[in-house]
Order: sequence, then structure tokens, then C-alpha cells
Amino acid sequence: MELSNLVTYKSSFTILRITLLLVIVIFTCSFIGLYYYTSVELEKANNRVFLLEASGNMMVAGAMDVVSKKDFELMVEDHVRDFYHLFFSFDENNYSDNTERALKLIGTSGVELFDNYRRENVLARLKEANAVVEIEIEQVIIEVKNINNIRAQVKAVQTTRAGNNSISRRMDSNIFDVIRKGVTRTIENPHGLRIENFVIVDKSEVKENNR
Repeated sequence: MELSNLVTYKSSFTILRITLLLVIVIFTCSFIGLYYYTSVELEKANNRVFLLEASGNMMVAGAMDVVSKKDFELMVEDHVRDFYHLFFSFDENNYSDNTERALKLIGTSGVELFDNYRRENVLARLKEANAVVEIEIEQVIIEVKNINNIRAQVKAVQTTRAGNNSISRRMDSNIFDVIRKGVTRTIENPHGLRIENFVIVDKSEVKENNR
């Protein structure tokens, strides 16, 4: 009788453990599903604007329907220009602050660019020569196919001045991506955009008589 009770107890305990395990698995799967669903709905909500018509009817519109394509292109251009001015224009006093702020506007491409600065000891060279680096943006080309498919390209000249000497070189980019999806507007990134796949493709020296 005691052996029978022991077997029954062990069986009940095993069933309880299996039941608890199933509950945990079901709860975890439900949580993951809810999180994914909420993320998708929030992203959809970011792309929707609710408008109240004069008749009192509610209308749903996409964000690009409310903000004109031209205005959106200008916003993208501002973001790109902000990055260029911060990352390619500085002196020994604002170098650290400028590059830190610029890295808030770009993805992994910015890390690679900043690593190049560190390898070239840019800050030390600025201090040694008491140099000032300036950027002149000649052209920003923006192509917006839709709100999540944005490309850009920049033509610019960077000039380094030290005392009475100066040297200018091209600072032209490739055609790179500007990402909106998944990027939150912040004080450091007011446009809510992120530059990706950015590369400088032309750093050739510019002669004064060619400018």
C-alpha cells in the first residue's frame, strides 16, 4: 500500500512538473508574440496620421501624405548637412564634441570613419599645428522613393588651415542610405533619421585655380 502511494505521489509530481513547464513555455511564447505584435502596431502607428474632416468623419493618412515629399526631402537634406558639418568641420576645441554629436546621426559607417580619425591621430595633429578644418558643401542630392527608401549623395570640399597655409581636398560621398524605420527622434537626432552605408569616394587634392 505504501509503495503504491509512493508511486502515485511520484507520478503526480512528474505531471505537476510537466504542467508547470508547459505553462512557462506557453507564457513565454505568448509574451514574445505580444511583444512582436505591439512593435509592428507601433511602427504602423508612426506611419499613420488621423485627420478630422469638416464633416466630422475621421480619416487615416500616411505620414508622407501629410508632409509633402519636398518638405521630407528638405528634412533629409538637413540631417545629411548636419552630419557633414559636424564630422568634417572642427578644430582642437570642438573636435570631440562635434564627432560625438555626428555619431548620433549615423550607423556603423560612422564608427569606421571615427576609427580612421583615431588611427590618423587627428586631434593630436590639430593641436600640434593649431589647425582649423572647414567643410564647404557644394551639393546634396536626395532621392526619396518612399518614406522608408531614401538615398543621398554629397559633393563637398574640405579645407585645412594652419597659420598661413591651407590645403583643400574633395570630400565626396558615395550614394548612401538614409534610414527612418526604427529610428527615434531625440534631442541629439531631431530628424529621427540614420545614415548607413556611407563611404567617402573622392579625397583628391583640390588646387586653388580649380575651385
